[in-house]
Amino acid sequence: MQAWLDGRVSRFRLDSVRKSASTYASEVGAFLWFCEILEIDPLGASQQDMCRFASIHRLGRSAEKYLTAVRWLYAMCDVAILWEGASLALTLRGLKKNDRPVKRAPPIMWKDTRAIVGLAKARGDWDHALAYVLASSFLLRVADELLPLRFGDPGLHSRVFENVAEGRPCLTLVLKSRKNAPHGATLRRPCVCGREREEVLCPVHAFRAGVGRRWAKRFPCGPLFPSLNPTSFQRVLRIHLQATHFPSSAEATLHGFRRGSAQEMFRSKRPLGEILRAGGWKSSAFMAYLQMEDVDEAVVFDLICEAEEKADAAKSLATAGRGKVAGDIRTFLQGPVQSHPEQQRPPAQCRKHSASGR
Repeated sequence: MQAWLDGRVSRFRLDSVRKSASTYASEVGAFLWFCEILEIDPLGASQQDMCRFASIHRLGRSAEKYLTAVRWLYAMCDVAILWEGASLALTLRGLKKNDRPVKRAPPIMWKDTRAIVGLAKARGDWDHALAYVLASSFLLRVADELLPLRFGDPGLHSRVFENVAEGRPCLTLVLKSRKNAPHGATLRRPCVCGREREEVLCPVHAFRAGVGRRWAKRFPCGPLFPSLNPTSFQRVLRIHLQATHFPSSAEATLHGFRRGSAQEMFRSKRPLGEILRAGGWKSSAFMAYLQMEDVDEAVVFDLICEAEEKADAAKSLATAGRGKVAGDIRTFLQGPVQSHPEQQRPPAQCRKHSASGR
């Protein structure tokens, strides 16, 4: 059992190293390309060279990020950095004057979601109506958690289905993976309708209406949203928000549902720990707030959004780094990161214990 756990820890460590290396590879590739054009020795750059490299970036935070990657390159090659100094610091200080505050995605509150759900239904757009409800109710990341959902196929893990829990109808999502839960997650939301009327944001009835009107009659199983993609979803979302007089509709993003629903939960006196679990946020930066009686809502959710935006930016850079760059970082390293061997499965007794504990 201990050997299996040690193997899993080693695997997670290697995965983290690979992700960081992919991000740095893209940034170091830009530096190598710069050195190739100006005929500079990458490992013998002067302070003047680095000032010029920093100056090609429009924003100070971008320049600092690329310099961090170059520092990493020098550390990996065991080469002393001789280009740090007052001139480079002054260059960075000047570039940072151009930095603008990062715009946060405006929160899409529940009243806003009700408005755009009603508008989508009135226009016969049942795909977006259901997607808005699920994104708001489950605090889903639209691109990689909501849109890949499937229904009617028990053989697939990323799926949605209706069931009964504790005597109440529920909608259950089984996600193959989440950003902070690589082994997947099961999310469940009960029916929230009252006795006299049906709640617009009830995930159970929204699913029934969407599936009953659209997919189940033509497709017994398959993608829940076959016609949607992140780009078109955000474009239509902004159109619907503008039509319902939502402020800052042009700046709305796919993260607006997560932020708005989290703030609604906070205002309804839900424990912060429950909110973080609902959104799949896991970070030691937020644990200090769990024991506080008086929490600054704006500060907490700015921290949450900042962490998520940084993670998304790192993911985008890692994706871009997979392309061909002018210069190969592996030239300066001892070799590529070796792929990890398949880890040994846990003992049968351990698997039996894990299954019984679910």
